[in-house]
Amino acid sequence: MITGAGASSHYRLGKASYCTFANLEKGSSEYEDLARSGRVWENFFRPGNIEPYLQAQSDLKQTLASIDELKEFYRENDKAYATIVRALVPEYAHQSTSLEQNPLHAGDAVVIFDELEKQLFSNIDSLGAMSTSEVSKLALPTPENLLPGKNANHVAELRNHIFVSRYTTGVALNNPVTTRLSVADIKQLSMMILRGTDAETLYASS
Repeated sequence: MITGAGASSHYRLGKASYCTFANLEKGSSEYEDLARSGRVWENFFRPGNIEPYLQAQSDLKQTLASIDELKEFYRENDKAYATIVRALVPEYAHQSTSLEQNPLHAGDAVVIFDELEKQLFSNIDSLGAMSTSEVSKLALPTPENLLPGKNANHVAELRNHIFVSRYTTGVALNNPVTTRLSVADIKQLSMMILRGTDAETLYASS
């Protein structure tokens, strides 16, 4: 759960991201059209603009080199890798979905993560070595099999974030210096985040 200064920072970022709604009447056709367009976040962050990322890589060169050293350590220490992944992936995924008003708790994220490990990841030799095309074809456990009794849309959303975060972590560790992910890969992963959710249906109809 995000608290204190972190929560305030996330609130300001969210408010700035969605400021285009401010001059529209909630429930109006213009408001609904904008909500369905899927362009609000994209227009604000401009993910296709690679220049800021290249500048960040240059500015943080030493930090990134230190991270690559950590990657090597975790690649060679399975127990440490399993521990850090279980500690960070569910928390990160939970924060991402809670920003979108998903009411599931951090403990629910850990349960879903453990079930995914048991029902899916344990049957895959090297998830991080798979291409995004291969990963996108994997059948994910249903929300009912992961967290019975909870809202299926909420569970699917959190499941997808955990799944993609778990995959990208493996890819990063398998590829020192570069994540090996292209813009096309990122677009495919973005679609995977919507799988089986209400947002997927809304996106398809827009």
